[in-house]
Amino acid sequence: MSRPITYHLIRSMPSPLMASEHVPLVIVSKQDGFFLREAHAFFHDERYSDRSHSWRLAAAKTIGLFFDFFKASEIEDFGGAINQHMLVRNFLLAVSRGTILRDGEDPTGLRWKPSSPDRYAVRKSYLRQFLEALQDFSDEGTIIPTRFCQVAVSSRAREYQRARSLLYHLGAPRTYSGKPNDSRRSLGVQHKKRGFDQEALLKLLQVGCRRSRSIHAFYNKNGEPTLASEFNLNLLMAIILMVGGGLRQSELFHIFLDDIRPDIIWMYHPEYGKDRRGRIRSDYLREEFGLLPRNRITGTQRAGWKRFLITDDQRMRSRLFLLPYWHELFYKVFYEYRRNIYPNNPAHPYLFVSTDARFYGQPWSIQGLKDSFKAAMNKAGMKQSKFEDTNMHAFRHSYGQKLVSMGLSPLYVKEAMHHLSIESQQVYTRPSDETVNKHLQEAAARMQAMKDGKYSNLSVLESPDLIGGKFMSDPAGIFTLVGLGRNRDRI
Repeated sequence: MSRPITYHLIRSMPSPLMASEHVPLVIVSKQDGFFLREAHAFFHDERYSDRSHSWRLAAAKTIGLFFDFFKASEIEDFGGAINQHMLVRNFLLAVSRGTILRDGEDPTGLRWKPSSPDRYAVRKSYLRQFLEALQDFSDEGTIIPTRFCQVAVSSRAREYQRARSLLYHLGAPRTYSGKPNDSRRSLGVQHKKRGFDQEALLKLLQVGCRRSRSIHAFYNKNGEPTLASEFNLNLLMAIILMVGGGLRQSELFHIFLDDIRPDIIWMYHPEYGKDRRGRIRSDYLREEFGLLPRNRITGTQRAGWKRFLITDDQRMRSRLFLLPYWHELFYKVFYEYRRNIYPNNPAHPYLFVSTDARFYGQPWSIQGLKDSFKAAMNKAGMKQSKFEDTNMHAFRHSYGQKLVSMGLSPLYVKEAMHHLSIESQQVYTRPSDETVNKHLQEAAARMQAMKDGKYSNLSVLESPDLIGGKFMSDPAGIFTLVGLGRNRDRI
């Protein structure tokens, strides 16, 4: 089997236009200008310059694939089956269905496999934004139009005019509704976020987080084992903050040690949060430690920062709402961690430090957390799975489900989960099938009990007569088998 052909490489490079920022560079051949200037302009456009580095890399991947498809079509023309006006449409079809024919041949040489509905929707979203920016660049004359740019803009214009556009569905861009895009919605597929199973969580804490061997250096004065001697306190604290406070993985790595107060935990914006003297975090990190905020760097120490509700706009921070049991457990673990694990004079202010002998005292990384979690799951005899809700993000789902089961108002749930809108929490707080069935059965029982009381005017719940029943709306009984009509319509 021939190897897939690609016409680009992606490298992350420091931006000469945005201080301390890295942007993806889509590298192409010498005859194509060494790097894709259209992509470079796109990532520096004011509409997208504040996006996260991971967003840029994902967008660059889609742009690179689009360029590969353009080059393949330009070189081979697929037997004359494609012209420049069909580039966008055929690219989307290739992403969705793949480029390999039934007989195993691939006229493009790209050898793409079919994409899942989720992956296809993501690719299409990035492509749409890139092409709309390209159109603006062309209209404003801010870039020199290459053949790639001309063909891309031309094919976008043709796709825009189509009655059944693949890029715009109805021929016009959709407005943002505030709800996440999910291409599976038309199929009726919605994965319910059940949260991390409680029994599995207990096993993870008791077995998975336990050290392989006891560390005698952490025993207390009486020679007795402590939490520090028996457990991986880094992982234990991280899990507690996620399942008991609803934090995302990346948010853990922006917490300073001093953010943990005796009775409250504060979550500051990683760049603009202010201390008591009014000094913002980015200045504090630079002046005291020579560091940049972790959402503004690349490499293993990077930690993203998703949109997070800030309730104290004076100091750009929000309170973390730990559930009562987890609040008590966290502080018990924290004091052990502070006493036995945390170095005396770290070269940074962050709460989580690496305990690896090679990197002891350095800020703990997301990859370090993932490795520890994977090892703990294996030790507990469990397997990570997004669809079984046994991954780390399921801890946040558990938090949301717990808030709902406590009967809290959606407004309070929104504040506790630090969502910017109430709609954002719906993906985390959808009831389980068992909960829905339980409430339906209870509601049916209440209606049955009330049918002879003051609510007797309500429709009586009874099993439909699917055999001999007739209704005024269907005197011939043609539709009897599907039980049309209400009880008062019965003959």
